[in-house]
Amino acid sequence: MNALPIRTSCALLVVFLSPLCQAADPADIHDRINNAVSRGTVGAAVFGVYDRGDVAVHGYGETRPGGSQEPDGDTLFEIGSITKVFTAILVQRLGEQGRLDWDQPISSYLKELQFGNESVKAITLRSLATHSSGLPRLPSNLSPSDSLDPYADYDHGDLTAFLRSFDPETLTNDYAYSNLGFGLLGSIAADAAETDYPNAIEEYILAPLGMGRSFAAYPQQTDSNMASGYSNGAVVPAWTFDAMAGAGTVVSSANDLMKFIRSNLEADKSGVGRAILATQQRQQGHKTALAWHIDSDSDGNTVYWHNGGTGGYASFLAVNPAQSKGWLILAASSDYAWVTELGMSLFAPPQRAQAVDLSPYTGVFQLSPGFFLTFSERDGRLFGQATGQSEFPLTHEGDRQFQFAAAEVRVTFAVPSDGSSPGIEFVQGGLAINAARVEDELGTGERVEIPVDSEVLKDYEGEYELAPGLAMTVSVRESQLFVQVTGQQAFPAFAMDTDRFFLKVVDAEIKFLRDDSGAVHELILYQAGEHRARRKDASL
Repeated sequence: MNALPIRTSCALLVVFLSPLCQAADPADIHDRINNAVSRGTVGAAVFGVYDRGDVAVHGYGETRPGGSQEPDGDTLFEIGSITKVFTAILVQRLGEQGRLDWDQPISSYLKELQFGNESVKAITLRSLATHSSGLPRLPSNLSPSDSLDPYADYDHGDLTAFLRSFDPETLTNDYAYSNLGFGLLGSIAADAAETDYPNAIEEYILAPLGMGRSFAAYPQQTDSNMASGYSNGAVVPAWTFDAMAGAGTVVSSANDLMKFIRSNLEADKSGVGRAILATQQRQQGHKTALAWHIDSDSDGNTVYWHNGGTGGYASFLAVNPAQSKGWLILAASSDYAWVTELGMSLFAPPQRAQAVDLSPYTGVFQLSPGFFLTFSERDGRLFGQATGQSEFPLTHEGDRQFQFAAAEVRVTFAVPSDGSSPGIEFVQGGLAINAARVEDELGTGERVEIPVDSEVLKDYEGEYELAPGLAMTVSVRESQLFVQVTGQQAFPAFAMDTDRFFLKVVDAEIKFLRDDSGAVHELILYQAGEHRARRKDASL
């Protein structure tokens, strides 16, 4: 189930994209979010704008798929890595009280820990907040028992065990995004505040700003106005945190985050406002501030921003102090890159891109026997999908040439004849393939989902061996079937026929086979061929 665009597990990521060629206006944002809801890539979303004191919040979709409640300014979403901004502000406030110092090493605050490496021992809080500590993105001992909630069981004992054993030959101070670094920073800050991370965030940031809907740990009572996590066409569970809380645990609403944006732009130079301004100072020798990422609008004004993504949520928040403007997007969606691109388009340069007629390029092209590349158009953009792989967006580079830089893919279409390009040159990693256009029926077709009773879904649960050391685990969570291949995250699967399912994240189907008694004993994975896997507990 490998996909062409590599997916990062345990995301909590920051996605760096070039701004769009056209600065988006609110009408464009509304259309694009509504289109995403219609496509099923977004379950619910809220878009908010702060403009010189005026606030506008718009909701899209439904807080729960199949429901009737439209999200509003009070609807709750996980904000993922935007939490890192709150962690930096917490450290700054504790620093103003003399409890922490940005330039002190972590060993000053972890006095009982025996480090296995002197360089690791000397890592400073400032280097953690600028992603320049040399720590990896994730700890090597992160081994979640549930891939749908990957940080839940990583506790402080696991964190200290990693730091005790981490012994790199060298540590670089180059920028390298690290969820681990902010998890550690949040843990140190909570200890300095003499409480746990959720209570520290509440005391030092949320309560002073009047963000009464926000929290950093899930309450026992589920909020009726919280958007369901949504990924690849299915509801997915929320993420919970322990030792890694400082990297991505905060849950908030648009109305609360507008209070936070207001405090950025109308800071009273005291309390939280003063701490926010301090975290927005560009750090010497770094391209970031403290947690904040820095960009500029078309007039050269500085914009501070951060994005976030958890299993079923994506978010973006930015402030432009010189213009007294701020924006936020909260979405029930795992399409983190799309939400980030949408957010960055709000302050992108205003030059308009030349419209491109994509119709000559849509269709199916044969890369090799049984292996096809399907191109489709959506919202004025070209997308590609290879047999058995996931869809990827293409950027127009001019003269019939498109690229997907993340996978080093370049596609050049032949001169159109009778309105259609007859072939392509496909280049990836220096390898070029010439592919001719073929019948559309050979490409990735549309599959129609059908309902299945949750009791029937339980028939498929189990572990199926694809190869020695490689298995597919099938499980049911809240009436949704999930499949997980060894070493990968779990993905939802959808019924298309009796005992046959498909995935939306990649071009793949699964057929479950039953024995004479009606028990499921084997499956066939259809992805770039047929792969049979026998159920491990099935009788021989």
